[in-house]
Amino acid sequence: MSPIPEHAPIHDASSSYFAISPDESKLYDVNHNIKSTLTELLNCEAVRHDHTMRLWVQTRLLDAEQELKRQRRRRNSLPSITLISDTPPLTGWKDDITHIAQTIEQAADRGEDVVLVMHSRGGHCGSDAAQGLSKTDREKAGKRGGIVRCVFMCAFAAPEGLSVFFATNGPDEWIDVKHTVCSPTRVGEIFYNDCSPEQIEAAKRDIKPQSTLCFLLPLTYAAWKHIPSTYLVCEKDMGIPVVAQEAMISQPGADFTVERCGASHSPFLSIPDFTAGVVRRAAGEKV
Repeated sequence: MSPIPEHAPIHDASSSYFAISPDESKLYDVNHNIKSTLTELLNCEAVRHDHTMRLWVQTRLLDAEQELKRQRRRRNSLPSITLISDTPPLTGWKDDITHIAQTIEQAADRGEDVVLVMHSRGGHCGSDAAQGLSKTDREKAGKRGGIVRCVFMCAFAAPEGLSVFFATNGPDEWIDVKHTVCSPTRVGEIFYNDCSPEQIEAAKRDIKPQSTLCFLLPLTYAAWKHIPSTYLVCEKDMGIPVVAQEAMISQPGADFTVERCGASHSPFLSIPDFTAGVVRRAAGEKV
């Protein structure tokens, strides 16, 4: 997750964050209403005492739920955050936070349960964006939907008040800091050490400078303290070494569901099927 320029436009989430058509959205609402109606029917007195009718309703309810699951997979979203250049440098990551929060809120307003997946320093801006958007918090405010689980994928899961560079005692030696912007070096070794040469070359083309200030700003909301969370430990990670990941999952107050793999800093490239399974399990699927 990379920062966006201070003055970059924030696109309307309903048009650019979600790759779904109006017809698909209507179909989702129809199936959701069918599920609600069948659930009410299943609990009514007449159906409870009629074995044949109860079996029919249960079958239709299962069909509706399976269709909703298929539609949810198609509705997966990813904020299209614009990468910065070094002119002008970003002065913070408030736009990142706004961008992510808007995406979550759009899904939640439709009554959807949200799994927030964060990678690397995305654990910082993602956590800040989650404030007030958990399903529990939204229910208290009389609203539908919200974040039901966070997934920290070899990501920073820090307590409030801690910045990335404070947690790492300053920039690592492989980070080239030039005043207001910084860039990673030796990315093949640090980020992609278990990827193929072709994957590494393709990924390197997407590496852009980032704002130094983003790594200095303290976290204001530790989402893992308030929302059920999964942490994926990547044992070959050289960006956030495994010892640092272990420290985060064992810090005071932490109660992560921990998954482990032998991947580098980029498990979504080297072991995509396993990584997808982590996210699906976080969403409640039995895989």
